[in-house]
Amino acid sequence: MKMGLTQQDARLYIGGGCQEIIVPGMQVHSRAFAYPNMPAVLLDTLYGTREELYGKALKRDFSSFESLYHSFLENLRALIAQMVAVFTPYDQLQKQINPELLSSTLTKDCIERGQDATDDGARYYHTTLSLVGFGTTCDSLLAIRQLVYEEQKISLSALCASMKQNFADNAQITAILQNRKERYGNDTETAKEFVDQLAKQLCTVTDGLKNGRGTPWTISLFNYYNFQRQGQYTGATPDGRKAGEPFSRGFGPSDQNVGENGLTAAALAASAGCSAPFTDTAILDLALQMGNLPVDSLVSYIKACMKLKIPSLQLNVVKKEQLLEEQAHPGTHPNLIVRICGFSARFGSLPKNVQDEVISRLPKEG
Repeated sequence: MKMGLTQQDARLYIGGGCQEIIVPGMQVHSRAFAYPNMPAVLLDTLYGTREELYGKALKRDFSSFESLYHSFLENLRALIAQMVAVFTPYDQLQKQINPELLSSTLTKDCIERGQDATDDGARYYHTTLSLVGFGTTCDSLLAIRQLVYEEQKISLSALCASMKQNFADNAQITAILQNRKERYGNDTETAKEFVDQLAKQLCTVTDGLKNGRGTPWTISLFNYYNFQRQGQYTGATPDGRKAGEPFSRGFGPSDQNVGENGLTAAALAASAGCSAPFTDTAILDLALQMGNLPVDSLVSYIKACMKLKIPSLQLNVVKKEQLLEEQAHPGTHPNLIVRICGFSARFGSLPKNVQDEVISRLPKEG
């Protein structure tokens, strides 16, 4: 209903994947094709790099934490505006290049309007992009706020210099970053408040931006795998994450924070941002060493998700050794099913690069 659907139509919603018609027969929903890298935008803000991607001079006001924070948000919006400008001409051409004749006959209002589903015939249209690295961005901004501006334990220039050296030159800064308490996933009110604030402000970074058909762009945190791919080519971040390491997964805290604070704590932390007016899916993706997880902990987690009104759980319980066996000797585990992103598949039927990505989601052990 936040997307503008009537209550009657909204009741037909089906949790889907990437490009499906989510409300059957009446909604055209494009998503999962544009993934802005938030930690990289923060690094560009701090370093003044890659300005050509933003279409204008980077905002870089570090006179206070609030100024730095709003510089980051403004630069993120500028990057997204550039992405929208690239997509818009293709949106306008879609009805000529790829009309959807069959689905249009089955989509409400297309026949009445005499228009294809790619040409404003459907009852509802939505276009969303997915932000990557929410938890990493939260922790990075919290670290800067606490250590640079509030406690003044390190200077911003010293932190940036250490990041450029991948934290290899300064064990003291590394220790300070690792021991800080203000992190997404810790049970502190200030961290919860910041998660809520950032989530709500991210919802506004596409305000006024429309695609080639005039459909407003909206924001989601719908990503299953880009946290790993984008992390591979992004430098060290202010939260202490080293260059090349994965970002936090989906909407959740970093794996380190989940490990330190427990499974249910991750759901509680993510719920702090649930009041934000996102109009699309957010993914809380957790990789756990099940051998070390008591069954009652998993039961408590599922109950917590129900109380927090988290609408869908997709639990995959697999052993890494079985994945590796099936990859090396196809047919060893023919019924091994894994969740990819919007769909499940037999692991043995997947191409090797997709198998490698699934294996990489699991902890190093377990």
